[in-house]
Amino acid sequence: MFKDYDHKDVEFAIQVLYHPEQIGEDEIREWFADKEHRELFEELRRYKEVGLQETGSAAPDVKRQWHILNERARVKRRVQLYRWFTGVAAAIVVIVSVTLAMRQTEPQQELPELKTVLTQLSTQKTVRLVTSGGQEIALGKQETRVKHIPGVERIQVDSLEGIKYHDVRKEKIEYHTLEIPRGAEYMVILDDGTEVWLNAESVLRYPTKFVGQERIVELLGEGYFEVKSDPERPFIVRTSGVDTRVLGTEFNVQAYEGQPVNITLVEGSVAVKEASGEEVILKPGENACLADGVLNVEKVDVQLFTSWKDGFFYFEDVRLEDLLAELGRWYDFTVFFQNPESKDFRFKFWADRKENFENVINRLSETATVSLIINDKNVIVCSQ
Repeated sequence: MFKDYDHKDVEFAIQVLYHPEQIGEDEIREWFADKEHRELFEELRRYKEVGLQETGSAAPDVKRQWHILNERARVKRRVQLYRWFTGVAAAIVVIVSVTLAMRQTEPQQELPELKTVLTQLSTQKTVRLVTSGGQEIALGKQETRVKHIPGVERIQVDSLEGIKYHDVRKEKIEYHTLEIPRGAEYMVILDDGTEVWLNAESVLRYPTKFVGQERIVELLGEGYFEVKSDPERPFIVRTSGVDTRVLGTEFNVQAYEGQPVNITLVEGSVAVKEASGEEVILKPGENACLADGVLNVEKVDVQLFTSWKDGFFYFEDVRLEDLLAELGRWYDFTVFFQNPESKDFRFKFWADRKENFENVINRLSETATVSLIINDKNVIVCSQ
């Protein structure tokens, strides 16, 4: 839906957009605390970068970009905004139109409940468990106890905190949702004994007790699964557009919003089925990737997809934008590219997840053809 942004906010967003070195100042941080301000800035940033890629310009020509936006959106304009700023209004109309068109072509399997939760994780600071009845339990501190939920207890596996379900007796199926914010990870042992490790910025929805002929969970984000074998009841991980069906095995599912879905098999065998009905059987060491509606299978180094579970980052020939997106989920920072072409630079990089944020960024900058500048909780990528 189109949002009638205040013209002063639009002006302010443009000022920040073309002067990212100012981000971190008190006035800007206060402005970004508002969710609608962040949404406005993100819309303008995305469209500005598309415009730069199309014109091939390394330095932004502000007047030219808004002129292009105004011309492209003339036939789409449905509302009257501030006359002196119709160029920016057009940009937002175009963005919303493209978004609606994309939604119409997405698979029907949308997981709307998880997507609603996902939008809240950017401001959430602790791991949270939400019951069917709406009870919210913060799990961020070791001394926190799960009270009044029979069959659920706090556990710790190695150095990772988690929860465990056992002896759950329910006549009616009840669902729990485990929410993992940026900068955190967690694990859960489900009622059947299946162990799930959840990476940062992830949401898992599951029944407190599996009943019937299938064991189904829903995931947005990333999780590593060690499925308890049960030949009579297949285990299914449902993501947006893909179902992964197993009997008992170890595999990783990466299904972050707006990114390709990757299913990586470590041990055993899994069947991966996408929304159109196409199904493939994976062998250990293979990865199934769903991107732009196409499902591809290839042999991979599984460590590239599972290293996070073992406590480190491992990248091999990875785009800088994707690399920084994963680091940003863990260290909770936002990335700004002065030159969109820098996003496609490719890197090989390794780091311990316990390593200091500044040290990781500085090491990456030493190996890069770009300069990475840290400003509060922002990383600015500058061409050298």
